Amino acid sequence: MNDRFKKFLNLTVKHYLCSEETGNQKKLVAEIVEGGSETFDFMIRVERSRRSAECDEIIDMRGKVPLECKKVMYDSKEFWLDNLSKEILNKNLKKTNGKLTVGVFEDITLGEHTYKGKELKRQLSEELKKRKSRQAAFTQQENQVKSNQGKLSNLSQAKSDSQGNPNKSEFNIDKKYNLQPAAKNPENLPLGYYYLRNNERVQFGSELSIKINNEEFTLRGKDVSIDGIKLVSREKIAIKIDQEAKISFNELNEKEASNFCDIPYQVTSIEYDENKQLIGLKLLHSEGSNDVSQYFSNLIDACLKTSKGRRKLDHEDAVITAESMVSEAIYSQSSSLIPLIITRDIKSKLELVDLCLSKTSRLILDPMIGSNDEFKISYLADPIFLQRVHDLAKGLTDTEIIFSIEAKAASDFVKIYQPDDFDNVAAWLAYVRSRRTQDYFRIFKVEARQFEGICKNKIKQCIGKLASKCTIASQKMTKIFGDIDVVAYLVEITYVYKRMDLSFIPLDHDSSSEVKHMQSNVLESGVANQISYLGYNDSRHEDRYVVELSACILIDDVSYECMTKDISVKGVCLKLSEKSPAVTKGMLVAVGFPSLQKKVKNSINLDRVPYEVMEIDRSSSLSLKLKRVQDVNWQNYNDFFRDLIERNAGKIKLELSDSTAAAKSRLYAAAMSDTLSCIPFSIINNTIKGTKSIKINTPFNEPSLVDYFKLNSSGVDYTPFSVKNRLSVIVKKLANQMSVSLNYYVYKKINQETQKYEFYSTTDIDFKNSIDLISFLGEAIKHDFKIFKFNVSRAERPDDVAINNALDYLLDRSPHNANKIKADIDKVIAIGEIIDVTSIFYEYYSLYTENKN
Repeated sequence: MNDRFKKFLNLTVKHYLCSEETGNQKKLVAEIVEGGSETFDFMIRVERSRRSAECDEIIDMRGKVPLECKKVMYDSKEFWLDNLSKEILNKNLKKTNGKLTVGVFEDITLGEHTYKGKELKRQLSEELKKRKSRQAAFTQQENQVKSNQGKLSNLSQAKSDSQGNPNKSEFNIDKKYNLQPAAKNPENLPLGYYYLRNNERVQFGSELSIKINNEEFTLRGKDVSIDGIKLVSREKIAIKIDQEAKISFNELNEKEASNFCDIPYQVTSIEYDENKQLIGLKLLHSEGSNDVSQYFSNLIDACLKTSKGRRKLDHEDAVITAESMVSEAIYSQSSSLIPLIITRDIKSKLELVDLCLSKTSRLILDPMIGSNDEFKISYLADPIFLQRVHDLAKGLTDTEIIFSIEAKAASDFVKIYQPDDFDNVAAWLAYVRSRRTQDYFRIFKVEARQFEGICKNKIKQCIGKLASKCTIASQKMTKIFGDIDVVAYLVEITYVYKRMDLSFIPLDHDSSSEVKHMQSNVLESGVANQISYLGYNDSRHEDRYVVELSACILIDDVSYECMTKDISVKGVCLKLSEKSPAVTKGMLVAVGFPSLQKKVKNSINLDRVPYEVMEIDRSSSLSLKLKRVQDVNWQNYNDFFRDLIERNAGKIKLELSDSTAAAKSRLYAAAMSDTLSCIPFSIINNTIKGTKSIKINTPFNEPSLVDYFKLNSSGVDYTPFSVKNRLSVIVKKLANQMSVSLNYYVYKKINQETQKYEFYSTTDIDFKNSIDLISFLGEAIKHDFKIFKFNVSRAERPDDVAINNALDYLLDRSPHNANKIKADIDKVIAIGEIIDVTSIFYEYYSLYTENKN
């Protein structure tokens, strides 16, 4: 078969076919063309007829081939041909009796000896590879289907209703749940992205020449930096990554009377934007490169010195970074995931150094945390558990870690069970059924990823205020952060088990008698694990110093003895020996400093200094953080406390707890955004349109779960999660509760017409009864099927300190972009995670169908 006809193989062709012998009725059919078929033979005849038609075009190969072209006369026309083109013309003219045909014209202008012909051949080769890849994916899909059917071999039999009538349900899978036309693919923003560019970029639209493969093109610049440039081409240029190119800056040479010609650059990126090709290049060291680098350095400096010039800076990298950091701040302090920070010391010992809580996740763990913020369980710090988590993160095992916790707030006893502690799955599910509705019962799945570290500049940004206060403290924090080996996550999946129909398990099933092993932990002095709070920021405007002095506080005209813990010019932290005083946040109190009154040299009275209660800590003892209230002696008090601190600066220690907690919180949030195994997202409220939409915040270091949503070569497809009516239901539920969970049932299959994957999905809210669910699963397991827990929590707004830290660069250089991001913050009404729980359901439904049949 001639190679030119291979392009017709395996094409999908739509045509009309007679549906009656009379030929009056026709139907539209889609046919995949195969070699030897009637359609294929017909298409070859049409193609041959087209190529044999006479052509009156003039052939000019100058600039289209690498060889030199010479003028050739043909039929009183001037052709410019290289030797290969001339050879093709003479050879084919003999076959066509001296007539120039469309076929001869195309063989010359699109032959393999031309630049365009080489590119077409490459494209054809890539297309063939894609077809083979699709076929391999289809084969893998079939193997997955067989595996799924093996796990749930009896699932299709469960389609019958309670009367035993099979297939009575009118649950139409393909028509009702094909989301391709119904949902728009949501915006995808990388989480954990942080300044990939090394230098500022400025807009640069000057014309220049670029030489590639001995061919010269005239292009325009898009933007430029000290050591790089991005070009825009309206036509597709045959160019490869790492290829060397030489650039001549034509307009600069004329304007600056300079000689910036044939400057060597290396291709670093090739992108496509609509009908444009964007080419990124990096400056290579050469004789003239230093002059070019210095010229653009001066140009960018000049732009930075004026507000008008700053508008010409390319802020794309900074905008993505700012959006990512804002999303990181919102997500980390709102998520229901519970990060475990696990380090490895020089002796290779694994240690749980911190458990991180947000406002949402704190509610999940409330029954398991004592009054001193100490765990009632030591299970999470157990070396055996930490080793299992480590092996999971490193890929040394794929065994899931699932465990349940029973903990009553009034009790010091905690029971921990794992599915392996029971004789069989039925015993485990019987135990779950008996306790799953109780408030003190939780089931967790552990996800973990190896921590590879983040860039040094982001670490400096996270430590921030701590570094400016104490170098030793910041170095110690950096050391701890550098020792992180694994970041694991406790994912609460109690809801997943609540949605299971466990009615087939007898109510009198005694699961406790089948438990082979149980771990019980008693709270004595508490486990020495620290709890950190995500979203914590040091909002103090002045330094505090550790000073212990006797004092007294007047609350509702009753005086209580106390001691100062730390002191600043305008604030103080007091520790009371008793917890009884009825004090509330915002209350006005008076504090007396008898030990300091002796040191007052003027008439200022320190017996009743007015303060406002800002924070209350009732852990081991009552501690109050107070802020001084303005009165007639405001300035005198300021002068006294400032003088007191300055005179004793060498004797007193700087109080760093707030700055340390804030630095730790930001560092852990950065580690979290870099190591997530699930797919985070945010729900956006468009107040103008009155609509809800979803934005995916995929971790910059993509988890393996993202691969499931990559369909062919069209990118990542998250359409199953952007159906508007589902988002509306979720948002309504969030009005009355802190978090909402749904199970998403998703599968993808190849569309035989387009030969592309498409998603089909449904959720708990789409099912009227369990029969519909079974009907869906019976269809879904024939394809690449997954079940996700779609977990949603109310979004907590970051404080101004966190927002300004994220937008610091943009506020100075691009206020418009910074203000837009600020305005978008309040539109985020919820955040959540897409968590894979497929294996849990497989195990359950296998048991379910066995019992039902």
